[in-house]
Amino acid sequence: MKFKPRFVEPPERWQLINDFEISPKWMVGHKSSNYEGAIVEYILVGENINNWSQLVTTQFFAGTFDVQRLNEIVSITKAGLEEGCGLLEWNVIQNHPGDIIFEWNHSGCNGFPATYEVARLKIGEEGLYRLAYDIKTKSIIPSLKTHWVEFVEKPRLVRVR
Repeated sequence: MKFKPRFVEPPERWQLINDFEISPKWMVGHKSSNYEGAIVEYILVGENINNWSQLVTTQFFAGTFDVQRLNEIVSITKAGLEEGCGLLEWNVIQNHPGDIIFEWNHSGCNGFPATYEVARLKIGEEGLYRLAYDIKTKSIIPSLKTHWVEFVEKPRLVRVR
């Protein structure tokens, strides 16, 4: 899916405010930005971005978004995950206009290992924000799930100029 950028400025200006605390056991595994947005992916120290066990992702997509478009993005995300993966479990945890938290998991499909993800998509004045936690396992223990749902729920999602 291609998002039309609303801002034309040098990519190095796209930076996310990491308004969340992450323990020292995490490090930046990958970051990138262009005229359409930015991404920062955190991995556990000692792992690499191509072989991780857990992943925290912050993303920003520049453009104009509304509640209808956000719902379409969520539907497209779900459909893309379901394609060729009949064992997908999907659950919307919280759905407020312009701000949605959902989780999904599968036991492995399309060549990918079993994965659990909880993610938040939030519409901001300048674009769409995504904060997600992934772990390579089908099921997650309740206390860990609670921790990561709270993790994606709490931060203020904005970008700096």
